[in-house]
Amino acid sequence: MEIEEQKVNNPHPHLLSDALKYYIIFLKMNNESNKSVSRETHQKFGRSVHPSTVQRIWEKYQQTQSITNNWSSQGRPTLLKHEDRTRIEEAVLEDRFLSCQEVRDNLELEVSRQTVQRELKGLGYKAYASPKKPLLSETNEAGRLRFAEEYEDWDVADWSSVIFTDESAFSMVGADGRAHVWRKAEEAMLPGTFQYTTHRSQTIQVWGAISFQGCGPLVLINGNLDGEGYLDLFRYRLRRLYPGLYNGDQIFQDDNAPAHRARVTNRWFEKYGITRLPWPSKSPDLNIIEDVWGHLKYQLRGFVFEDEGELLEELQNQWNRITPDWIQGLYQSLPSRIEAIINAEGGITKY
Repeated sequence: MEIEEQKVNNPHPHLLSDALKYYIIFLKMNNESNKSVSRETHQKFGRSVHPSTVQRIWEKYQQTQSITNNWSSQGRPTLLKHEDRTRIEEAVLEDRFLSCQEVRDNLELEVSRQTVQRELKGLGYKAYASPKKPLLSETNEAGRLRFAEEYEDWDVADWSSVIFTDESAFSMVGADGRAHVWRKAEEAMLPGTFQYTTHRSQTIQVWGAISFQGCGPLVLINGNLDGEGYLDLFRYRLRRLYPGLYNGDQIFQDDNAPAHRARVTNRWFEKYGITRLPWPSKSPDLNIIEDVWGHLKYQLRGFVFEDEGELLEELQNQWNRITPDWIQGLYQSLPSRIEAIINAEGGITKY
């Protein structure tokens, strides 16, 4: 039985060619072992064929005297019926958090998890990381929509007068969020390829401010934050850093945390005539300093700090590296953020 290797355009390169299959049959007819056939096909065709595949091809030939697949040129026939594909899509539309395994089990499908996954990909679905968003009540949505409609006509020049401020916590061990690492398969446990975790990692909390000119102060918060403590973070800094707040050229933004709206806090702002931006509750998508916190936490992923001072020092270093151009890009996104809230009628946006 003469076997000639033919070079043809294979529309399905992942499938074994007829020439390779006939070569397998030829070797098996000469009582070659599956392992031996696997080695010889690799030498002749440059294609690795597992011994179990060799055995399946040989058994099929013995039963049918043919190497022809029982499916069309369009590929292997699906194990799913049309109604099954419809049910799969309906299941994930009803609960977006179902795994492929859960979809298969819930629908009692006699297919593998991988088949369900392939079907969903064929329908245009892909598993993305689920972003965390605040739970909004009808009151929250109404307040957000009112705010967006009130500031709908503001352009970047208007927003550039706003000083955005906020607090955030940073962990001593391990960064928040998922981190990826470049490594080889055999390097799984090498130092530097994994992150440390603890059940209770000590954290520090900082307050920061940004303006259109870039990052302002970054201040460590000591203890619980009340109205007086909140004022101590910035009242001796604002006149030097942001004199426009005192003559009406700039506007101060903070959210509705209790310390921010304490009586002593409100009296201080009234005393110095500083304008505060009325802020809708549960609106981190509008507070662009949230993007700064996210950037910092990403930069600190995988770090382990010996003490608070070391963490604060590295945090300050990363804060100082943020460029005014990057901050200005956040300001330039504000009209689009306002538009997104209006389009969502006060609901969740992509920001």
